[in-house]
Amino acid sequence: MSRLEDLSLEVEQRQVGQGQPDQMKLGEQKWEHRAGSLNVKKNFGRYFVCFTDDYSRKSWLFVLKRKNEVFNTFVRFKTAVENQTGAKIKTLWTDRGGEYLSNAFKAYCLQESLHRQLTVAYSSYQNGVAEHKHRTLMDRARSMALSCKVPGFLWGETIATANFLVNVSPTVSNNGLTPEERFTGHKPDLSRLRTFGCRAYVHPLGAKLDKLQPRAVRCILVGYDSQSKAYRCYSPDTKKILISNNVVFDETILGDLALANSTDDIM
Repeated sequence: MSRLEDLSLEVEQRQVGQGQPDQMKLGEQKWEHRAGSLNVKKNFGRYFVCFTDDYSRKSWLFVLKRKNEVFNTFVRFKTAVENQTGAKIKTLWTDRGGEYLSNAFKAYCLQESLHRQLTVAYSSYQNGVAEHKHRTLMDRARSMALSCKVPGFLWGETIATANFLVNVSPTVSNNGLTPEERFTGHKPDLSRLRTFGCRAYVHPLGAKLDKLQPRAVRCILVGYDSQSKAYRCYSPDTKKILISNNVVFDETILGDLALANSTDDIM
């Protein structure tokens, strides 16, 4: 897994959601990491970018197919988080990576009145929270993949799920609160959590099935959809990710025979 550049953001202080402290420093600082992976099929992404809120430690993770997608991903993230919170990102910290020094990135920062600060080369300690989050996600994802027999070409799904689970897990830095609760003021709903990598039977809704066709598609659970209350399940037969909330799980079976025999490395 190769290391790339770091980026951090600072946004104005603003209360978000109900039940949060009046003096909450929402998203006062954010950090970003990207990493490449080895032996990963192109269709499933080769890199990820992660933005972390310093106050709550909540992270937003996006899987990318190419490094040059970082700029557009940042623009979409900035728009979404500002619309959600009502806070404006005001300071942008990056290293001297080419993506962040491009004319397009500079022009966007001027347009959005983003103050730029550059970190010193080879000084990852300046983004200590980001370094810790990077290690946490990589260690968690690697452990999940190995213990649940999920092959390396699904590493993007694995690390996205690791990030989701970290966001809903209590942390010492939050005095026992989860990052999600500290960011939103509401406890996360854990009732839909299932064992990562377990057998999943997806029942297609609205599909016209032949009388002799199976009623469900055999899959493995690889994550949770970020845009709906649905599961992300990988079908070894179709080699596709199916998004559905009409799923029956067998948590006693981990991985899949076809996947277990895969020659792809497990991160």
